[in-house]
Amino acid sequence: AQGNCSHRCGVQDGPCSCHPTCFGLASCCSDIRDFCLEILPYSGSVMGGKDFVVQHLNWSNSTDGVICRFKESIQTRGFVDSSGRVHCVSPLLYETGRIPFTLSMDNGCSFPRSGTWLAESEKSQLVNETRWQYYGTASTQGNLTLTWNTLALPTNSITIELWGYKETGEASRNYQRWKVGALRIVNSKHHAGENNEHALAWHLGDDFRADPVAWARAQCLAWGELEDQLPNFLEELPDCPCTLAQAQADSGRFQRRPSSDCRSYQPPRLASTFGDPHFVTFDGTNFTFNGRGEYVLLEASGTDLRVQARAQTRMTPEGSQDRGTGLTAVAVQEGDSDVVEVRLRDGAGALQVLLNQEVLSFKEQRWMDLKGMFLSVAAGDRVSVMLSSGAGLEVSVQGPFLSVAVLLPNKFLTHTRGLLGTLNDNPSDDFTLRSGQVLTPSASSRELFQFGADLVSCGWLAPPSNGHKEGMRYLVGSTVHFH
Repeated sequence: AQGNCSHRCGVQDGPCSCHPTCFGLASCCSDIRDFCLEILPYSGSVMGGKDFVVQHLNWSNSTDGVICRFKESIQTRGFVDSSGRVHCVSPLLYETGRIPFTLSMDNGCSFPRSGTWLAESEKSQLVNETRWQYYGTASTQGNLTLTWNTLALPTNSITIELWGYKETGEASRNYQRWKVGALRIVNSKHHAGENNEHALAWHLGDDFRADPVAWARAQCLAWGELEDQLPNFLEELPDCPCTLAQAQADSGRFQRRPSSDCRSYQPPRLASTFGDPHFVTFDGTNFTFNGRGEYVLLEASGTDLRVQARAQTRMTPEGSQDRGTGLTAVAVQEGDSDVVEVRLRDGAGALQVLLNQEVLSFKEQRWMDLKGMFLSVAAGDRVSVMLSSGAGLEVSVQGPFLSVAVLLPNKFLTHTRGLLGTLNDNPSDDFTLRSGQVLTPSASSRELFQFGADLVSCGWLAPPSNGHKEGMRYLVGSTVHFH
């Protein structure tokens, strides 16, 4: 039925809305919380076993028919506790990031309710790694010990499983012979067999038991031979910064992975906007543009990278509007990636982050691995978005407005346009209109107004319902104000 949210979460059409933005418009279907699920906790280990509670859904009838389905294929059995709260248990998943799930209260006959689970990598710590590495060889015996963060698995009784892993998919068969072990720690109440488990077998093999040293040596030699056949993956990755100063300056593109030898590291090309608002283009041109509305900061062909921003006036302590403007929100998308919007939280001097128009919470973690991007938040006043192309975006609070820095690798040369200019080491053509007309670097204020008006965004990356105060407006033929 179009008047409720059964099977309609995320949908805006019909007599009422089932999209998260409807809360700001007061246009939600009355049963949205019954079908569009909020959960706590909302994240857990990719290895599964985390118990989470569905909020706002109280089930008065005791039932054994609770089934939680992840990615339309992986199911776990949930339950209803004595207080009527509905629980799900996360399964073993083979990827990190936001995983869609649906909920059935009739033993799998129908799944009208839906939500999102955030799967993350969790690590246990091996005590005495050398003993783990050489266990079974001469003079290496005894107990093996590992520790883990108990907050990630709040239970008094656990099960430890040994798992095997090898590469499958689109890679050549020569690259699929990996034999890697993994430990899985789950709640002992986990129902065996629900997740198609396949425990590692080599530790039970006769060759391993007969001579662990020879077995390990054969594995190493086989791995070495395979390694020689593989392409040089480092050549496919951008080189990491080499010094602390470089890493701090390049924080919008990188997050804590091992560095290479630094010989071919190239600093990113930087453009920024800040204050009321001042712009520094990729080629170093400085200008001020006091427009009000939504604008294209950057568009880049090749990767289809788009960065848009909203500029608004500030209210003075006396309640009147300043003549100047500043950025209050910015949105980014590359290709068919997720859409991330970062905006000033009203009156709080802090940032609010939206993913595909849904407000995110960072109470349980400070980073998220999303579709086509990696999102990191620091202390509520700085957000970094690292994109799969190697581009990066860093948004922070600076006074009453946002400060935005965009970092691009050299492959974006000659492929950009927008208020942040044309990246080609030639500042004379930074003010290029859509028609191809180029304004001179000494352009007057009126000419800069023409440049800015030419870059009005004709459609926000994630347009909500018209007039929705919670998101960016969908602008067609917008009026641009210039002071």
